[in-house]
Amino acid sequence: MLETGDELLISAVTLAEVLVRPATKGDIALANARRSVYGLPRLQVASVDDRVAVRVASTRAAARSLGLPDAAVVATARAIGAHRVLTTDTRLAKAPEAITPKAFLKPARA
Repeated sequence: MLETGDELLISAVTLAEVLVRPATKGDIALANARRSVYGLPRLQVASVDDRVAVRVASTRAAARSLGLPDAAVVATARAIGAHRVLTTDTRLAKAPEAITPKAFLKPARA
């Protein structure tokens, strides 16, 4: 669960993936989807610069089962020092940083 002060971060590549379907439906759908994403509390979008791009390439080379977008997610997380990568993707869930929504939402034991 999110603790006070925790932030949610998505890679710019993930943002692009999320916006593909709304983009096929037109400018209004795309604008609405962008507003929804940016309306999430404590959400930031991490840019993929040349430093991260090199990490993406290394991540993809080391884990060939990951597609380029998933490698970008992992590399971005590593570049910014994220503790976890929240995913429903079974291949991405194998990354050491990955956590599924079920595990993420599970109440902490006292």
